[in-house]
Amino acid sequence: MAGSGSAFSVSRAVAAGALACVALTACGGSGGGGGVTEDPDGSFSGVYSQQFHDDIDGYTGQEVTLTSQVRDNITPMFFAIGGTDDSGTDVTGDALLVVHDGEVVVTDGAAVEVTGTVQESFDVSAVEEELGTELNLSALENWEGAAYVDADDVQVLDT
Repeated sequence: MAGSGSAFSVSRAVAAGALACVALTACGGSGGGGGVTEDPDGSFSGVYSQQFHDDIDGYTGQEVTLTSQVRDNITPMFFAIGGTDDSGTDVTGDALLVVHDGEVVVTDGAAVEVTGTVQESFDVSAVEEELGTELNLSALENWEGAAYVDADDVQVLDT
């Protein structure tokens, strides 16, 4: 596919730039949201933070793009991201579950950009049915009922 490599490189460059912007905290406004944008349609693009987690109900059903670090690589299709402090580097606050196709391998501590739809409540049985497979219930039982992101795209960022 001609040109697909350059689109991928541009996406990675944009994502890496966004992460660098967050790390420097020079891009944020006075609200401490560093690098956060909200599109006219209400979608969110920025750093996953405690503030986003606290406001997550307002994003249910909407597509979001979150930059964060992997806090816990639960299974090949599930991982949790952690919020970052004001410096954009330390994992703090409440974690957020990310459900993805498993094609991208993530490791604990990796910087990632996740794009997907915020779902109101994680239901292991419903996800098993949707995926057509049995899940490791012991690894996911703590997430039952929690909001999560059904990811369409996961990018591991160069740090």
